[in-house]
Amino acid sequence: MAASLANLERIFKKNPTSIVFARLADELFGQGDLRNAIEVCRKGLKYRPSYTTGHVVLGKCYLALDRLEEARQEFHKVLHLDSNHPAAIWHLACIERDLGWTEASQGHFKQALALDPFNEAVANEVNRQSAEEIPDSAEADLPAIDQPDASSPFDSEPEPETRLDSLVLELTQTEYKPKHSNGLEIEPILTPTLAEIYAAQGLTRQAVAILKKAHQRDPSNQVVKDRLEAYRTSGEE
Repeated sequence: MAASLANLERIFKKNPTSIVFARLADELFGQGDLRNAIEVCRKGLKYRPSYTTGHVVLGKCYLALDRLEEARQEFHKVLHLDSNHPAAIWHLACIERDLGWTEASQGHFKQALALDPFNEAVANEVNRQSAEEIPDSAEADLPAIDQPDASSPFDSEPEPETRLDSLVLELTQTEYKPKHSNGLEIEPILTPTLAEIYAAQGLTRQAVAILKKAHQRDPSNQVVKDRLEAYRTSGEE
């Protein structure tokens, strides 16, 4: 981790406008260096205000420091850029629950569950909130979960780079034709969030390929345009 951190710091120092700031801040966050992680995020977001990963990391830092309102604002910024960002939705739901905003919290937890119906932690939280209308004897059977922190059930260990690389190349080199299942057309999903997942692994070339495909399919999407320009000018393509 030390070598990775040193490398990220070197890249960021050389090019402070690079999207690498989010990876550097996340490494600092993981080491508990919240002050420097926040500083890096703030600097990076001045140049990349539409980079959702930067806002997510900054929100997590604020959340770890119990600065709930600042964290809430960052996660709302994420949803303004990507309305279906699962981690941001989860964190907002947890903050709203802790603030006693039950209706808003329930709405966001249900939205998170709709995005990932098989996520046990999210399902448990939805059930927990619904238990207020269930008799005590039935409520006792509901599974308990730990109180959420700055992590989320949508966080996961990064895939090995070779596996990610192969997957992205397969996605971007495939001729996109609708697949049919029981008479329904299923379109492949290419989003800025998917591109960020690969960029966060250092696979910027593949992230650009995803965004190019997304731009071809929806030339009016300003978020895709901004993200594509950000990657192209970051010096990492």
